Amino acid sequence: MMPDEPRSAVRLSLAAFGVAVASYVACGLVVRPDASLVRLGMRDEYEFVVRDADAVTRGARPVVWLVGSSVVREAFDAAVAEDALNRRGVDVDVEKFAFNRGTPLFTRALLRHLPIRAGDSVITSVAEDNFTRGWLHEADDLDGPARFLLDPHDVWALPGLTLRDRVDLTLAMAPPRAFHRYRDDFARGFVERIAARLEDRPAKRRDNVFYQPFTRGLTQTLLPPDLLQRRVLKDGDLVLDPGQENWSALFGWIDDVRALGASPSLLVVPHHPDYGRHFVSDAEVARFNAAIDGLNAPTVHLPGAGRDDYADWNHPNDSGRAHYTRALVDLLDSR
Repeated sequence: MMPDEPRSAVRLSLAAFGVAVASYVACGLVVRPDASLVRLGMRDEYEFVVRDADAVTRGARPVVWLVGSSVVREAFDAAVAEDALNRRGVDVDVEKFAFNRGTPLFTRALLRHLPIRAGDSVITSVAEDNFTRGWLHEADDLDGPARFLLDPHDVWALPGLTLRDRVDLTLAMAPPRAFHRYRDDFARGFVERIAARLEDRPAKRRDNVFYQPFTRGLTQTLLPPDLLQRRVLKDGDLVLDPGQENWSALFGWIDDVRALGASPSLLVVPHHPDYGRHFVSDAEVARFNAAIDGLNAPTVHLPGAGRDDYADWNHPNDSGRAHYTRALVDLLDSR
């Protein structure tokens, strides 16, 4: 028979394990996307995009889905595009779901959240700096989109991740997944609720100013190029083969869209007219254009905007958004 002291230690360990499991389950039941404290503390752009993607409703009309990065987010006004197309007799809805780091790696996963069906069009943008060597390790906000968009099988299929990275990301996706996604929001919401009561004021609800911003106006801030050396693409930095995570995902993105019965299209939204001479060589641009033009999906290079139409080196301001929205409408109307 087991001595009393070891038996007590085993019982104590089992009791501690039971309390830990019960606490974990209780937290999973409390920390939900629709919990009031979670909504109060929401901050990350990915949360708003995934929440709205899961909740989007569609009618009988075909939908043009704009998915992609912050360039898509800033370059197109979905409501204006839809109204302009409808006025021209093109009977479609236009929906936009775009976010920081919204490269093919993450927009491919976003497709699972959208009610895409046969007859729809799905459009994303591509840019040279999506396909650089070591892109994944330079993405300092990988954790956010990974937790909200990727599944474990996505993580284990990614090239270039260490075993530790794979394990850490997979554990962050363990059930109940909502707990891992929204625990920080819950904590922020809890702190804000307590602070509001102590200060006798209404709780301040966070707004997602990034998801549909349109607040840049006509202002422009072009940081000195020497402060943005990480953005420079030297000859040979582009990796246009399956070993690069976004290049591999782009092929999967095209196949997934077609599997849903929809039509995939790729857009090149030009950066600021002076971007090239500071950040990427003509040779790399030519190599990139040749590669994407050879893919099994239509690729459209939109006409560039003027120097005053950008908020920074990459993103259009209000006048640039109007320019690119008109260009998108003309493109869709011509089809």
